[in-house]
Amino acid sequence: MKKVCLLLVSLLLCCSALADWSHGAARFKGEPLPKCMLVGSVTIWYSGTLTRVGTSGNTAIYRGTGDICIAIPKNYTGEKFKFETPGTVQYQYI
Repeated sequence: MKKVCLLLVSLLLCCSALADWSHGAARFKGEPLPKCMLVGSVTIWYSGTLTRVGTSGNTAIYRGTGDICIAIPKNYTGEKFKFETPGTVQYQYI
């Protein structure tokens, strides 16, 4: 019985680590990120740090230290984004 309980707890922990999260119509893989910034109509969630370091033509360049999730409206016609980070970057068009 003790082994069964430990197995169930282990499975629950693994499943929670693989959980997806959403904000409105945007869905992302992994755990929710703790910080958020708005750039016009674009929402950017991130862990660690995230700083805009410059532009290249019509592209805003951001440098960060963690994971980044971006929700972009489908009809968005503003500047493009480039992210430099050792973490993962996920885009969602809503």
